Amino acid sequence: MRIGLIDIGSNTTKILIADCLAESGIQEIAQATFPCRLIKSDRDETIIGQHNINLLLTCIQKLKDFAESHNSDSIFAVATEGLRRASNSAEIVDQITSTLGINLIILSGEQEATGIAQGILADPYLFDCEDFWALDIGGGSLEIIHVVNRQVKAVKSMPIGAVSLTQQFLKDSSLPYPQQEIVLIENFVNSQLKKLGKEFSQQVPFLVGCGGTLVYLRKLLTGEAGSPQMTKDEIAKIRQNLS
Repeated sequence: MRIGLIDIGSNTTKILIADCLAESGIQEIAQATFPCRLIKSDRDETIIGQHNINLLLTCIQKLKDFAESHNSDSIFAVATEGLRRASNSAEIVDQITSTLGINLIILSGEQEATGIAQGILADPYLFDCEDFWALDIGGGSLEIIHVVNRQVKAVKSMPIGAVSLTQQFLKDSSLPYPQQEIVLIENFVNSQLKKLGKEFSQQVPFLVGCGGTLVYLRKLLTGEAGSPQMTKDEIAKIRQNLS
């Protein structure tokens, strides 16, 4: 069976086309991504306006056409932090279903983190990694995953994604970031991470990163075909330059 899975994120909406085969598991056929930011610029506003809903509907229609062009047997859709935090998410789900005929499920933070963990464990590049931490930094949320002996021991989702923090703390992200605003972000992130329980205190040899923020960070540092590894010093230096 060929499946089209649409992922409605806070910053981008994407689709994966894959064949689900009994003998060999999941085989990727194609994928596509479109920018479609759901997080509002007004930090106190949780309603997604009809203009943004219409943009989202247009984006999902493109992804539906993409799935049908690849002869998908079924199309599913999930959403993450952008719709988790929206007070009118039920209305948006109804519009997507009635307009496009696609049933949308809004994942909980734990469901999102668990799905990310399953995807990471299926990556051949990581088959030799027994114990590791994993981070997925998206636009709306940060997922943290603890893997021991290739088994998921703990997952946590926190609403501290890149776009969320930008819009919450930076008055104008098109200008150089004032040091005082950078410090506010650092203090806020540290305060959130301190809330993690004992299951997130163990040291492990590897840190695995995924999500749009880290994918593009790696491209900036190493290029399309560069090393898949980044050092803390490299990340600190490029953060300073970008700020």
